[in-house]
Amino acid sequence: MTNKIAASYEPQAMSHETLLYSVRMRASTGRSHLSGAERLVPRDRIDLTMKELVHRALSKQVAPDQIVVTIDALGEIPVRSVTALDLVSMDMHNITECRENAARILEGLRRLFFGCPGRHSAHSNRNCP
Repeated sequence: MTNKIAASYEPQAMSHETLLYSVRMRASTGRSHLSGAERLVPRDRIDLTMKELVHRALSKQVAPDQIVVTIDALGEIPVRSVTALDLVSMDMHNITECRENAARILEGLRRLFFGCPGRHSAHSNRNCP
């Protein structure tokens, strides 16, 4: 089964019925991030999506001091359907090993998707993320 993380988009004249909105939520306590999420939805799902995201923020073990919901119209920005990355679990012995392995995996993905050399390479490219 393929997971989709974005709505499909067919180029056409945009009306308020077909316009998609980015609904984002960020919850925090003090300076610590607790929860965050984004959904791309049509206009008629904004209310329900906001409620779902606020519920997500409030269902954490720690009550957030702040919940920020931001809604932006995507306008003519094309949205592509993409396959979600596979979820992989790895057993690590300590936090340092976890961080080193996560950095190695993310660096490999960056090179794969963007064709960029390693961050510490003498040939690094300013256009690479």
